[in-house]
Amino acid sequence: MASDGHVQSLDRGLAILDLLSVVGRDVRLSEIAASTDLPKSTVHRLLATLEARGYALRDAASGSYRLGPKVSARFGTSREVHDILSDMAMRSGETVNLGVLVGPEVMYVDRADSPQALRWQMGVGSKVPAHCSGMGKAMLAHLSDTALTRLLPDPLPAHTARTVRSLERLRSELAEVRERGYAIDDEEFMDGVRCVAVPVSDVTGRVVAAMSLAGPAFRLTRDKAVSHVAALRDAARRVGACLGGGPKGAGTASGAAGLEDVSAEAGGGT
Repeated sequence: MASDGHVQSLDRGLAILDLLSVVGRDVRLSEIAASTDLPKSTVHRLLATLEARGYALRDAASGSYRLGPKVSARFGTSREVHDILSDMAMRSGETVNLGVLVGPEVMYVDRADSPQALRWQMGVGSKVPAHCSGMGKAMLAHLSDTALTRLLPDPLPAHTARTVRSLERLRSELAEVRERGYAIDDEEFMDGVRCVAVPVSDVTGRVVAAMSLAGPAFRLTRDKAVSHVAALRDAARRVGACLGGGPKGAGTASGAAGLEDVSAEAGGGT
């Protein structure tokens, strides 16, 4: 603690949040370090803490940062977005979720519950492994092979007997997801739960989130899940229209150079 009573690490973290809120676009670690006059390694540690608590969000492909769902109106704090989820939940009869990619996991940033007594519920702020969740696969499908290799271990951890364990097999499935435009979690994260998910793109066309419909597997059969894809895509399009976005091409989900650069930048001063 500084002699004037200020907590230095808290002050530095707030300075980073101030910067992310002012610039209005994704910012690379090196830019944050230069703007705050802090060593890259210090900025990296602070950002890791902010990301873990939901106050900052790192684009898995570019490695750049933006405000996280706890402080950004782009996601859970938007009534308009929540109303879209609620409408989809009422029409489908199943729980509808909105999530973002945080490292190798998906973080739930908003949810509208199924009107049925037996329903799937994950609290806002909860995280699940991306490789065995519908929303995770919907977003992973838009990463490059390089970004995917950096992000996920091989073999992949199993959560049920249906979880894909091989990274090569997951790549093959993600190619199918990319081609058809939706992903299925066929009891891969939790026995008895199935979900279907589609990517959500912001106004620049960048995939920034995913939206899923989830329910008990006996009720949400695979065929029934697929039958909801068209309505889910329409809802995701409306959610995307509510989201902001930086300049087109800045930190798009199709490239992985940013991940490589941020790994190198993290080795800066102390």
